[in-house]
Amino acid sequence: MRALIIIILISVASFSINAQQTLDIAAPAETGGNYGTINFVDMSSLGHKQMENISYADVLGSPFWVDDWNSAMFFLSGNRKAKVQKAKLDLYANEVRFIDKSGVELALENTTVLIIIFFKGVDTTKVLSVFESLPDSLSETKFSYYQVLNSGKFKLLILKKSFVKEGEYNPMLGTKDHSFYSKINYAIANNEEIFPIRSFNQANILPLVSASADAIQWLKNKDNKLKNATEVVAFLNYYNAQKK
Repeated sequence: MRALIIIILISVASFSINAQQTLDIAAPAETGGNYGTINFVDMSSLGHKQMENISYADVLGSPFWVDDWNSAMFFLSGNRKAKVQKAKLDLYANEVRFIDKSGVELALENTTVLIIIFFKGVDTTKVLSVFESLPDSLSETKFSYYQVLNSGKFKLLILKKSFVKEGEYNPMLGTKDHSFYSKINYAIANNEEIFPIRSFNQANILPLVSASADAIQWLKNKDNKLKNATEVVAFLNYYNAQKK
């Protein structure tokens, strides 16, 4: 079980759903750990060479959340954090890729990097998005990176995964084509409890947050049907504020 040890306020410039302007990002640590200073570490000592079971160059499409390299801050297990100039998220391998100081591309497992803050290029005043390693709602044994769309007790999350599909036989190449494709699932998080959302509507979402009568009235006043991510985030921001 993780504990929250510091709060960092970050101005969010470009969430795809433009839901809010700030996120409260809490750096996690192991229960019973040292809740004092967060130590910066050299990422080169933690990364490993990517062991690909397929050659990405032979597969059409991309397995990455964003193809471009962007600067990032990593919150690590053991009260540590690190900054890198070039990083990206591999949704197929469920790992973070980064370039170390010597220019070598390395990978990190999601049990090492607990929270990732991606910035736009090298501009650390512009946050692209935040990801958190949480129990995978589609698996009983693994953790996966969820994109976090709002802060507070209840969060809306996106779980996007990349897969490879085999196409028809290509007689010109003498092989079958392969291509990446992705699946997207949404979930509501209450701390580390993850509740998948089958579809956006009030019937599916309100039971997940134990909505009060006041919250239901707020939805009526705002004509908010919880029919998309923008409406869900607006509701969760309101509901979280009432819980403080």
